[in-house]
Amino acid sequence: MVWSARRRRELDEADPTLPLLPGEVSNGEFVPREPSSRDRASRAIVEQMKTDEARHATEARQAGARPLPLPLRWAMRLASRVMTSTAHHI
Repeated sequence: MVWSARRRRELDEADPTLPLLPGEVSNGEFVPREPSSRDRASRAIVEQMKTDEARHATEARQAGARPLPLPLRWAMRLASRVMTSTAHHI
């Protein structure tokens, strides 16, 4: 069993701490799983969206855009919360 001898050597040379399996640990903390390829793809999309939004904000400011008045921002925040909570119930 060449592979088992190789694995024993790897374990002997490895960090002596015990590996934690993904999931809840006894002290209430949580060990996350490695992201799947689907998770990585989703994260890449979100990162690209953030980059695009930052570029759009910079271009808008350079074109003369100004911050919206505070009451209008509050109204928009409330509307987004209503839409989000409605979407969660559908």
